[in-house]
Amino acid sequence: MGRPKSSSREIMLLLIDHGVMEPLFASQIYKEERLIERLTEQNYFQILSRLCKNGKLRKLAKGIYYIPNYDVSFRQITDNEIVEMFTNYHNGIEVGEKMFYDNKIMLNRYSKRMVYTSLIKDRKMIMNGIVFKRICLSYSKIERTTIEILEVLDNYYRMSDVDHRSIIDFYLRFIKNYDDNVARRVIDTIGYSKSTIDFLKAILDKYRIPNTLSDYLSKRSKYKHPTVDELKYMADWDRRNLKRRKIPNQTKGI
Repeated sequence: MGRPKSSSREIMLLLIDHGVMEPLFASQIYKEERLIERLTEQNYFQILSRLCKNGKLRKLAKGIYYIPNYDVSFRQITDNEIVEMFTNYHNGIEVGEKMFYDNKIMLNRYSKRMVYTSLIKDRKMIMNGIVFKRICLSYSKIERTTIEILEVLDNYYRMSDVDHRSIIDFYLRFIKNYDDNVARRVIDTIGYSKSTIDFLKAILDKYRIPNTLSDYLSKRSKYKHPTVDELKYMADWDRRNLKRRKIPNQTKGI
């Protein structure tokens, strides 16, 4: 007895159940919905191809699709909308230059975008020029803020035209709700350098925030990063030279 056939309409309704403007992982859906009992994988992808041709479905990357909403069906999807697909509902966070720029930590216009997400199966993917890395965390509010501060400290020497006052404001907000267990979980999952960990520890120690970050460090080593007092000095320098600096206007979307 052969498989019962599935029409394009039936597959489309099944995909809609997985969400509009959400990343649809074709092979994963094929297995989870036990479509092997109804059609071959080749026929399944042929149906997906037909749905793409008639505009009901769009392809993001190899094996990844999405159903456009009414607005997007009349235009190209933006980079911001792609990022939202992989960061909504505690599925990820945007890091890198865009995050630094949005928080006014890096004043130069960003040129690269990077996302940590638990949704993708590969270690790393590139979609529309955006780098996606598989980092499996719950992405709760405290995890997200912990990732953000560690990313700022980790990239301190790589950022151009840094606003030190913004960095100080950023870590002062963070330390109010510092959670040592969350910090350790984020550090263990992402794998930050010892210099970055010591940088965060120096800030926490300066404000007498209890932490166990010394577990990651060697007492005999000296790690390269500015001190809190040096950051304050540079923030004061930034303020005195503000008239010479031109902060670009932030633009939304691409």
